[in-house]
This record gives sequence, C-alpha cells and structure tokens, in this order.
Amino acid sequence: MKNNRLAFYAVIISLVLVVILFLSFHFFFPIDLKNENGAVPIMIDERLSSDVVPERLPEFTASSLPSESDVFVDPMAIEASGVAIANPTSANCVAQGGDLHIQSRGDGSQFGLCYFEDNKACEEWALMNGDCPVGGRRTSGYDTEAQKYCAWLGGEVSAAVDVVCSLPDGRRCLAADLYQGYDCSAGTTQN
Repeated sequence: MKNNRLAFYAVIISLVLVVILFLSFHFFFPIDLKNENGAVPIMIDERLSSDVVPERLPEFTASSLPSESDVFVDPMAIEASGVAIANPTSANCVAQGGDLHIQSRGDGSQFGLCYFEDNKACEEWALMNGDCPVGGRRTSGYDTEAQKYCAWLGGEVSAAVDVVCSLPDGRRCLAADLYQGYDCSAGTTQN
C-alpha cells in the first residue's frame, strides 16, 4: 500500500516538473513566427498543384486586418444613413398619418402602438391587417391597459372587471389574459 502511494506521488511530482520546465522554456525562449514584415507566414504544401494554391498568398498584419468599426455596424448609423429596411407595419403607421410608440404588455413583451389625433390608437399589426381602423380607436373610457390593448387590436370589450375580449378573428378570452401574452384559441373563452 505504501509503495502505491509513493508511486502516485512520484508521478504527480514528475508531471508538475514537466509543466514547470515547459512553461519556463517558453518564457525564456519564446517562439516568434513573424517574419521581418511583422506578418505570420502562410505555409504552402508543395504537393498541391499550382491551380489549387496561388503562388503567393497575402500576408496579414495587424494593420491589414479589419478594424472593429469595419466589422460592427452601429444600428443608429444605418438608420441615419437611410440604408435600413423599415418594419412594414411601422412604415404603414407613419404612412397613415400616425405616430409610432413602442409599448410594453403586461408580460414585458413589446408592441408598436400607432397614435392618431384625439388620442386614438391602433396596435400596428392590427392597423396593417385592417382589424383596427385608420385613425385609431378611442380608449379613454376603459379602466385598464388590458381593455385598451383589446381595443387597439380591433377587439370588442366593455369597461368592466374580468371582461372578455372578442377579437376580429373570432378568438375570445379575458382581456387581462390577452394583455399578459396568453394565447387565445379561436372561438373559445378562457376563464
């Protein structure tokens, strides 16, 4: 038993010494692969035919690599330059004379709300699909954001507690559930 333990310690000590020697060798004698231009040469296998590999490959230096500004594009710069492709529902809101605002539902997900005159509004997809009329829906008489959200989607809802929202596609569910992001099955009422 004692011999096994001594053999184990001998192996561990040997491994530690090998690692120390390896690290110290590379510390005192670093390997520099760069040529006189500061570039790392690319090795070409002579066995390959000349039609597969060009005679001379480009050398890459730190200055020839793309900079961070070349690789990463600032979204605001794209928007300012007019290059970005607009969200079609957002563009439709503006084309219909609305003013787009991003809102958060009860579950934290976001939606676009297209405001018109007299504080009328539509959810941008409902406006695009024709479920909410151009010019928006008035929601000043509703008590909760869930009731307003139902109306902005083009649904029918009353200003009452635990009210059911009837959407244009036939789905029916509690307005509060819809506002929290729960899926309403077509033609059913969730309680």
